Amino acid sequence: MSTNGTLEAGEADGEVTATEEGLHGGDGGGPPPKAGKPGDDIFFQWHPGRGASCIDDLLGHGATVALQTDGYAAYASWASKLPCIVLIACWAHARRKFREAFDAGQVLAAAPLQLIQQIYRIEDGLRENGSGVDECRLVRQAQAALILDRFKTEILTLRKHPGVLPKSSLGIAIDYTLALWDRLLVYLGDGSIEIDNNGIENIIRPTAVGKKNWLFVGGEDTGQRSAILYTLIENARRRGLDPEAYLTDVFKRLPTMTTRDDLGELLPSRWQAPGKTQERAHSA
Repeated sequence: MSTNGTLEAGEADGEVTATEEGLHGGDGGGPPPKAGKPGDDIFFQWHPGRGASCIDDLLGHGATVALQTDGYAAYASWASKLPCIVLIACWAHARRKFREAFDAGQVLAAAPLQLIQQIYRIEDGLRENGSGVDECRLVRQAQAALILDRFKTEILTLRKHPGVLPKSSLGIAIDYTLALWDRLLVYLGDGSIEIDNNGIENIIRPTAVGKKNWLFVGGEDTGQRSAILYTLIENARRRGLDPEAYLTDVFKRLPTMTTRDDLGELLPSRWQAPGKTQERAHSA
């Protein structure tokens, strides 16, 4: 996949995912990976492992993108060889670390969580107002940047607190966030970038929920076939299609296809329900 723009990314067992703005990778034994842009097409690809080579296979070396991911080290390893890649971190993953610390009884995590909540309120307001790319950038730089300055000061202070051990869940949350700090700030300067990659995470979630069902699904060929089906189903859903009706029609029509060009009509982006296809033929 060679593309310009922004990609979101994350990982789930047994899959790798990408859209024109997203990418994911995972361990073998489950559903496939996917890649894509927020709101654009989704692409699932299966790999038996989750190393940097999976990302290279998915995106290649010709891509010029901003790639939004969690803190998984394989992304940094892959991007380190490609100066044209800008890595963006996900605030939802950072927030989750502090939430886990708070839920574990570390009440000092409350202050960082409140500040993260404030930058998310800014994002909520931008969405509610239908703000464009330029307005998002200006508002973030005028409001969110100040909050994040306070946030960094807060966690640096907490890091020195005698009650925050390095190996505690709060200590881990702080170190995780500081290690990704520059990547977490990238969204401030580009209104087209999301604050997190929850969109791609939500798309992957169904595959993770059912992973035990396909733990022994078969070999690598089976994994890639699953990836193809996930790609078709997710893209059909994104276009408001009934996946069952869509796949039923595709499987009926596949044997009649004689050239690779014929297959284009079966893609979710071009598919017409049988009745609509006949109507279009008559009108022509």
